[in-house]
Amino acid sequence: MRLFVACGMPDGIRQKLAALQNDIGNEHARIKWVEPVNIHLTMKFLGDVKDSRVDSIRKSLRKIRFKPFISSVSGFGAFPSESYVKVLWVGLKPKERLEELHARIDGSMSELGFRKDPRFQPHVTLGRVRFVNDKNEFLRKIRELKNTAIGEPFKTDSFKLVKSTLTRSGPVYEDIEVFGSSSVR
Repeated sequence: MRLFVACGMPDGIRQKLAALQNDIGNEHARIKWVEPVNIHLTMKFLGDVKDSRVDSIRKSLRKIRFKPFISSVSGFGAFPSESYVKVLWVGLKPKERLEELHARIDGSMSELGFRKDPRFQPHVTLGRVRFVNDKNEFLRKIRELKNTAIGEPFKTDSFKLVKSTLTRSGPVYEDIEVFGSSSVR
């Protein structure tokens, strides 16, 4: 099964991000937008995993402790660069706390043989660009949104192990287990 570890987003934030997707639209580029229900922050992509390994992954993730913190969506960007846009995303803050949580998850999974991810950048993918019709207008729109603050701050107090099933109409996500925060000693 195909698995990843993620932090969910509150409904209100996902609705605001869906409105942002609609605002950008497909007028200047053909974009495959992430369905609002699937919007999340990927903390660690595990890939195809044998069913027999799921219990050890769950046990390892249960051991992770972190203090809850307040997050916010801030900034808008493109990967790999503005001159060659493939992915549209929004950033998340506080970067340091998200990187710390990622390091705990990454370390936990590396103990089980998963490759470490040294280039983690907290972001939420909004869409994948298939083709740009009008590069100048498309880039103008992206630059216009660059420092966008979206929605109210929200509490990050859990993460989850998610199963992703790829279908013709897009991925279907199923939560395997949700892991809550607790006091860090």
